[in-house]
Amino acid sequence: MNNRPENIKETSKPEGRGKIRDIISDKVEKLKQRDYTCPFCREVIKGISAFGRHLKDHCI
Repeated sequence: MNNRPENIKETSKPEGRGKIRDIISDKVEKLKQRDYTCPFCREVIKGISAFGRHLKDHCI
């Protein structure tokens, strides 16, 4: 088994976690810079933003 201390690597987050957040953050930055990737991504990000504003204004 490879459970020896020298074989264990340190990570700040479990593997696979945060990847979606990183992708969305990258897309949001491109939208802010008006560097649109594709129409679908642009509409998805705008929709998520609008839904977040709705929740903040209406539900909280």
